[in-house]
Amino acid sequence: MIRGNLFCHLWISKKMTNELLYKLTSIDWDFKDAWTQEGIHSLHWYPGTFVPQIANNLIRILTAKGDTILDPFCGCGTSLVESIKLNRNAIGLDCNPIGILISKVKCSKLSPRSLNHKLASIYEMAADSLFQKTQSSIDYKTNSPLLNWFAPNTLRYLFKLWDAINKLTKEEEKDFFQVCLSHVLKTNSSQDKHWGWVADNVTPKKLKEKDIIKSFDQHSSKMIESFNLFYKQVNVSSKSVVSTHNCCLPINIRQKVDAVITSPPYPSVIDYTKAHRLSYYLFEWDIEKDRQIEIGARWKRTRKEQIEEYKKDILTAFENINNVLKRNGLLGIVMDATKRKRTVLADATYIDVAELLVKQFGYKNISGYLKRQLSDQRLLDGHGRKNSEYIVVLQKN
Repeated sequence: MIRGNLFCHLWISKKMTNELLYKLTSIDWDFKDAWTQEGIHSLHWYPGTFVPQIANNLIRILTAKGDTILDPFCGCGTSLVESIKLNRNAIGLDCNPIGILISKVKCSKLSPRSLNHKLASIYEMAADSLFQKTQSSIDYKTNSPLLNWFAPNTLRYLFKLWDAINKLTKEEEKDFFQVCLSHVLKTNSSQDKHWGWVADNVTPKKLKEKDIIKSFDQHSSKMIESFNLFYKQVNVSSKSVVSTHNCCLPINIRQKVDAVITSPPYPSVIDYTKAHRLSYYLFEWDIEKDRQIEIGARWKRTRKEQIEEYKKDILTAFENINNVLKRNGLLGIVMDATKRKRTVLADATYIDVAELLVKQFGYKNISGYLKRQLSDQRLLDGHGRKNSEYIVVLQKN
C-alpha cells in the first residue's frame, strides 16, 4: 500500500511538472513591446528593473491565490505589485533602502483625495519658507554634497520642498512624496548623462537651473492618479511585508513561504547603491556602508577575487532563502545569460546561478533554461550584441 501511494505521488508530481513546463514554454518571454515604467511601476526609476510581465506570469503559473511569495531581492517592488494584482501575499526584502522605500509606497493603499490635499499643503509650506532664512536651509547650503550636482536656485527649491514634505504627519503620505521628489532628482540635476555617471560620481562641469517644482508637481499628480486607478482595478485582499534586509544574514519570518520569485543581482553589472547617489545625499544615508554589502556590485569588478566572492555571497543568501521556503516549494528566478568579462584580470566567464543552487541545495530544475533577449539597447555587451537572460524554475526537495 505504501509503495502504491508512493507511485501515485510520483505520478502526480510528474504530471504537475509537465503541466508547469507546458505553461512556461508556451510564453514568449522576450516581451519585446513591454514597458517597465507604466502606471504604479513608474513611481521611481530603478536600474535593472524586473519586467512586470515576467513576474506576473511566474506568479500566476507557479502559485495560487492566497499563497505567500518571497522576493529576497525585491528592488523597487515589481514582484510585490504583481503579487497584489493576483491576490497573493508578498514579502519583499532588499539591502537597498531606496528600493525598500519605493516598495513600501507601492504596497500602500493611499487616499487620492488626501494626497491631493497634502500636495497643495506642501506648496503652501514651501512658498512660505522661501521668504524665510531658516537654519535648516543654511545648513544644507554649507554641508550638502548636492551642491556639486544642482544649480543654486534649483537646490534651494529642492530643499524647501523637502522640508515641507517632512512636516507631513502621516508616515505613508510622507513616504509617497519623498519618493516622488527622489524620482526627479536625476533629471533636475545638472548631470544630463546616463545614471552611470552619477554612480561613478562624475559631477557636472557646469551647473544649470531646472524647474524642479514643475517636475515634482507633474510626477506627484501623475502618481496620485496611477495609485487611484491601480487600487480601483485591484481587489486587495492580500497582505504585503517590506523590510530592509541583507540576505547574507538569516531571514526572520513567522511562517515559511510557498514560493520565491526573484531576480538576483547580476555580477559586475550594476551599482544599485551608487546609482541612487543623489537620493542617498538627500536622505542623508550612509552610501559607503550600504555599497559594501551589495552583492555583485559593478565597482567590485576590478578585484581579483570578485568571482569567488560573488558565488560565496549568492550561496549564503540562498541558504537563508532555502531555510524559509516550504518543502517542494518553487523558486522562479531570472538570471544573467550573457558571458561577460567579470574582472579586468580574467577572461569572459558565465556564472550559472541555477546550477550553483542545484549542486549546493539539491534543487530540481523543472523548466530547463528559458532564454529571453533584452530589447534595451543600453544593455548591449562589449561587442554590440544584445544581452540575454534565463528564466529558470527550480523545486526544493
